[in-house]
Amino acid sequence: MENILDNEEKQTTEDIVKELDNCIGFNNAKEVITEYAEYLKLYKEEKVHIGNRNIIIYKSGINRDYNKLLNVINHLLFKEEITTYKEYEVLKDTMRLRNPTLDQQKLYVIDDPNIKDSKVEEIIDSNVNAVFILVVYEKGDNFESKKYYSTVDNIRNKFFWELTLSEPTEQEKNKYIKKVIKQHHFSNKTTDKELKAITCYDIETIDKCLMSAFIKATKEETTEITAKELNIMKNPNYRTGLKKLNKLVGLEDVKQQIQQIIDYVQVHKQRGHSPTLHMIFKGNPGTGKTEVARLVGEIFADYGILEDKFVEVGRNDLVAGYVGQTALKTQKVIEQALGGVLFIDEAYSLLPNSERDYGTEAISTLIKAMEDHRDNLCVIMAGYSQEMEEFLKSNSGFSSRIAFKIDFPDYSTEELYRIFTKLVKEGHFKLNRNCKAIIMDFLYNEIKNKNSNFGNGRLCRNLYEHILFEQATRVRKNKLKDINTIIAEDVISVVNKMKTKAISRKIGFSA
Repeated sequence: MENILDNEEKQTTEDIVKELDNCIGFNNAKEVITEYAEYLKLYKEEKVHIGNRNIIIYKSGINRDYNKLLNVINHLLFKEEITTYKEYEVLKDTMRLRNPTLDQQKLYVIDDPNIKDSKVEEIIDSNVNAVFILVVYEKGDNFESKKYYSTVDNIRNKFFWELTLSEPTEQEKNKYIKKVIKQHHFSNKTTDKELKAITCYDIETIDKCLMSAFIKATKEETTEITAKELNIMKNPNYRTGLKKLNKLVGLEDVKQQIQQIIDYVQVHKQRGHSPTLHMIFKGNPGTGKTEVARLVGEIFADYGILEDKFVEVGRNDLVAGYVGQTALKTQKVIEQALGGVLFIDEAYSLLPNSERDYGTEAISTLIKAMEDHRDNLCVIMAGYSQEMEEFLKSNSGFSSRIAFKIDFPDYSTEELYRIFTKLVKEGHFKLNRNCKAIIMDFLYNEIKNKNSNFGNGRLCRNLYEHILFEQATRVRKNKLKDINTIIAEDVISVVNKMKTKAISRKIGFSA
């Protein structure tokens, strides 16, 4: 049950509809409701004899102003004396409604995801003096969803008016943020690009961000709301990083973990905390660790978590040849990365291999920085799985500072083929159909006989480059005009040279 406004006698129809001015995510709602209000007047005066008063609402996602819309509709009906109740009633389970006869001159909201068309028709036909709103939820594309939409189509003629509610767009959220800042007597000093860092949130979360900014501005005795108060960074290429990540072949578990990390960090930011971001990437060569690390840096910048800064280093960038120099060298790299991501590839190479090796000094400096700058630095250390585990055990300081460990699996045959064809497409080449089986057999063989040096994505890159070499030789030798097509001859020549032979295992005893 929902209560409508108590001063309905004093309000005009225009005043009632104006309640929707501050609502967002309503698409065509205000225009339809304005016309609906005029229709109700004509209906009351018996000047119209077509259509009906029932409304169908298509609802996508969460919309906090949904109840306000229902109140406005109920208020309009009550004002025109079409309904006599100051409350509307929600019907959640229509199939359990044994008696279809309801109170007349009342608004009913059918909010039931398991509707049956015959039951809804029975209820509406049995209560001609009542008004009904049918809420239709956005669903997927499976059998149950298709069945649900088919049911809605069967009863669509019972609802003359149609509204669409959705999650607010980024443009609507942008306007909302500026309006709220002005209402609280602050001046907005942010750009639209900066605001994109928080328009990805829902309205409730945006309100929390704004309240935090207002409190911070008040403490700083300023009336200006800037990116600093909202704790966001500038980034003109907003949210392209996550799109790039999701376009990568395979790595589904990795993508899911990165999304969970983003959600985790955003929730902590809402609470006013800055969680530790440091990560370990473990996996065999060519599994995408470096590429994903770069995208994590881009994603963190997109969401205003860190600056758009990515520093990639190896052992030689951190370790010096004399006592005391390694700490200074490592500290300089850390300072360059502050505010962004520091990526250390093959991090286990920092482990000392002799008494005159100063890798331990680099590790100690790094661990201290990971603690001191936990709120404005993300250190990502990557390498082979077993070696990284040994590296982590080498210093107990890592366990309390590494927030996330992500495993990068080897690619399957199908995934490797997709990586290969992606390279072909990006190079503007064409692959003859009879090439697929040859390449798939080759990739399957390489996976079957792989060892610790198995290249994963690098294998595809090597295969691609060798095939282009063979293809170019064939084109020049035969003086062909078609210089962009790869044929079976090119592929067979390469795979025969690159193919790994199975290791034979003898059974029995040697003489």
